Amino acid sequence: LQQINGADYFIFGHMMFDNIQTFANQIYIDTGSPNSGRLSFYKIK
Repeated sequence: LQQINGADYFIFGHMMFDNIQTFANQIYIDTGSPNSGRLSFYKIK
């Protein structure tokens, strides 16, 4: 995926992955808690 302009990072849900995924400046945090039972968190500094 290509970098998105307008902010340093963009954080997304509603697109399930087995683990938190990072592509360019995009972070996908949905690990499918209703199905997997795992709830993910991402610490922003």
